[in-house]
Formats: sequence, C-alpha cells, structure tokens
Amino acid sequence: MTTIHLIELDAYHLASGHIHRWHLATKPGYRSGPGDTPASLPWLPLVGKPSDVSLSIASLGETMGATLVSFGSVELDNARDWQGGRQARVYDATADAWITVTLPARPLNPLLTDYALAGWPLVEKVIEVGAPYATAQVVARVTMEMPDPDSKRSTINLSVRGREADFDDPLLTEKYSTGDGESLADRTKERAFGHCYMEPTYLGIIGGLYTWSVNGGHPIDGVPTLWDRGFRMIPRTTGTPASNEFKADPATGIIVTASRPPEILCEVKGDKTGGVWRRYVGEMAQHLAVTVAGKVPLARMDAASVAVLDATPREIGYAIPTGSSPTLREALDKLLCSLARGYWIVTADDMLTVGRLLAPTAPAARTYRRGVNTPGLTPRSTDSRGLPAKTVTLRYAGIPKVTQTIVADALDEDVKLHKALWREVTDTDAATAAAYPGARSPTVETLLWDRTQAVAEQAEFLSELKKVRRVYDLVAQDGAPGTDRRAVLQVFDDLAGYETGRLVTVIGRINNARSKIPTLVVRE
Repeated sequence: MTTIHLIELDAYHLASGHIHRWHLATKPGYRSGPGDTPASLPWLPLVGKPSDVSLSIASLGETMGATLVSFGSVELDNARDWQGGRQARVYDATADAWITVTLPARPLNPLLTDYALAGWPLVEKVIEVGAPYATAQVVARVTMEMPDPDSKRSTINLSVRGREADFDDPLLTEKYSTGDGESLADRTKERAFGHCYMEPTYLGIIGGLYTWSVNGGHPIDGVPTLWDRGFRMIPRTTGTPASNEFKADPATGIIVTASRPPEILCEVKGDKTGGVWRRYVGEMAQHLAVTVAGKVPLARMDAASVAVLDATPREIGYAIPTGSSPTLREALDKLLCSLARGYWIVTADDMLTVGRLLAPTAPAARTYRRGVNTPGLTPRSTDSRGLPAKTVTLRYAGIPKVTQTIVADALDEDVKLHKALWREVTDTDAATAAAYPGARSPTVETLLWDRTQAVAEQAEFLSELKKVRRVYDLVAQDGAPGTDRRAVLQVFDDLAGYETGRLVTVIGRINNARSKIPTLVVRE
C-alpha cells in the first residue's frame, strides 16, 4: 500500500498570540473521513520531503550514556504555481476552535511572515492512502528551528531537531545577589540532590557565626556529618555551636559554625522540596525535569517508568557547586549513566521516559527478512571497537576535591575518605579475560552513594559489558511505522547467528527524507 506522511506543526501566531496547528502532507495529500477526529479535514499536499532527523538512545557500546541529539530538516513546497485550494483549515489550540486561513500566491508564506516556528513542536505521522486517521502512526516528534526559504523561493527548508535538545537549557537559574557578597554576586546557587558529599558555599559571618549553604536556601533532609580537615565536628540542633561543633537548619540548608574550617567537607541528605527527600534515580530524574527545570509538565512524565526503575533502589547524590549549572540534558545523562544500560528518552508520544535498556525478549513488534523487506544487516562501528570488557571499575560517592591537610586526630576511615576522590569497586570476569587477551578494562564514574548498591551495580555493568553485543543498521523497506526506540524486532539474515532468526532491540531511527525508508539502528 502507498503511504502518506502527515505533518502537524504548531506555530505561534504573532498577531493574536495564539497557538495554531497546521496540517500538511506529502503528495497527493490526505483528507480524514467524516467519522474521524478531526472530521473531513484536508492535509494540504505541501510537504516536498518529510523529516530526515535521527533519533537514538544512548548505548554503552557507543557513547557511555551521553544522549545523542541530531538535527534534520523538513522541506515544504511553496511554489507560486501551486494548483491546490487557497483555503487552509487551521486549528487554534489556544481558543479550541477551527479557523480558515486564506493562502497567498506562495501558499506557505504566512509561516514565514505571520508566525514564530522556532522552539515549537512538529509531529510526523505515516498513514496508508484512504485509511482512517486513527490508524496514523507517529514516526517522529521533533522541535522546529528557524524556517528558511531557498534561493528560488519555491521551497521552505524547516530545520528540526530531536526533542532531547529542548533540555539543553541550564538546569539552575537562581543566582546570588550583590547583597550576598561580591564573590557570589550573579553566580548560580549551589544545590544538593539525594545523598552526597559536597563543599558548602561560604556566605560570610552572619549574626556572629560563620555561615554556609548547601542547597541554595531550599530545604534539605539534613547534614549528618561535617568535617574540618578530616576531623568530625559535633552536630547540635539548638543553641550556639562551640568551636568543634556545627548546627544545620534543614528548612533552609544553612549551616553555622563558631570558627571557619580551612578545608570543609560535609555529608548532605539533600533537597527536600515539598517535604519529600528524593534519592533514587527515577524520582530524582522526574524532580529535576518537572520541578527544578520546569521543562516537562507532570502529565508528560512517564510515572510508570519511574516506578519500575526505582523498584530496584539505587541511592544517588548529585552536588552542583556554586556558579556551575549543567543543562538538564547533562544532568539526566549523569543520573541515568549511573546505571548499567540506563537511558532516558522523549518518546514518540512525547513522554519523558527513564529506564534500563533490557535484552530483547519475545514477542517481536516486527519481523524483517533479508531479501524480503530489508536488504539485510550492515555492521556499525562503535567507540569500543566491539571489544568486550574483562574488568570493570565502578566509582561512587565522589568528593569535590582531595583534602590537602588532614589533622592528626582524624579517624582512619575519615582519612581514607579525604585522600581519595572516589570510592571504587572492581571485579574481573576470568572467562572473558582468558578468551579475549585484548579485552577492555573500562572505568565508570557514577553518582551512586551506597557501597552495597555500588557492588551490585558493578556486577550489572560487568555482566553487560563483557558480552559481545554488535550494533547494526537495518534498512526497513516497509517504513517501520510506529517503531520507536526500545522496540524488539526479529531479524532473519545469512549473517552468523541470524540464519534462524534473532531478536534485536531498536536503539535508533534515521528517517530518510528522499526515499521515505528509515534505517533502524539495532543492538543484539
């Protein structure tokens, strides 16, 4: 069956301030049926080429977890001699009403003159000719950049990017003012999330006491321990602290001391906004995206994926020092990279989802056979050169810096803590070491806090990385409608191991604008 690509783009109407949704399609266009929602709506055949954006999941075999973001484009027809109708039905999402726009000689000129497109979403769907609109399947959900007409003015090139790039804004925006001291003015405030070690921010002498902050004035669960050059100071909850004591206020994250430690370090049970101390990977990812950064509405957070991920608890700590604000994307990468096969994506349904990439299991969403609906698998090179790992070292519970001077009466365990940036767990798989003399020995830096959980997670990393997992490109000649990252496929090929069929997991999708045939990146 012949398929049509539908483009539904939201644009900000400059005159009214309303959000308008335009409906466009590849040739010959599309009209929904009278029983569809929306009913009897024409998608104007003004899409010359659908998107060629690439969407992918971070894979430890390739990127050690950093989320990949790519740019592509959609080509829109804007020829003066277009013979179609001159009326476009446009949905006013702000007013929840349908309006009619009269099109000029170049039909899509209004998108260049009357609207702002950059930063607004575009959804691409695929549907068979004559099929009900309800059967349309999303193949890409992207964000638009600035549109540009070509030199002949007959085409509009609309740059688009993966939704993950929307998370490239700074995570933290709260800053210290000039009243907080010259050294802090206009610097972003420190934050502590989960369970971590950190060097608190010195605010100066306030009320006769040396004053420090660990969470930018936001509430915390507590400060169990504070060290001065490795010496454990005594916590107190009321009164004025003595020279060997400290007092922390959980409501503000403020610490006061009677003297100023030359080298200070504290253990923080961090942010407790809303009365909840969030310390597990999934719940912290949700908190950063929804509450702290405000980039994801709660309705667009996949709460079920958070619950599944945190069912196996992994306590983490994320300390962000003063003047250092990562992007939300960088923060989510740090969180999810602390887990073997950890990932986060914005799905085709526009849901922020977190989880672990699991080994492929039946049933398969689609089946591909070489010579039938695919030309076959093409091996893809990876950063690891395909080599398995014989030894994995996992680092956890990091401190901001090594203490230069440690007092003589510091406890042995505290001396060890202050002399090493990381705690480490290392193990070797003897069978892999014997079979592959050239096997790798990677080191993974994580935000994990607890040693028992770090040992368990190191075993997960070793189990994952010791396996020979190959990555392939699979050209899906059927268009792979509705096939998103994490989908499981069954592939038959005359490649070794695929003769009788093998399950693979989709970790990427590369849309081809010219052929409309996507390439799926799959992993064993």
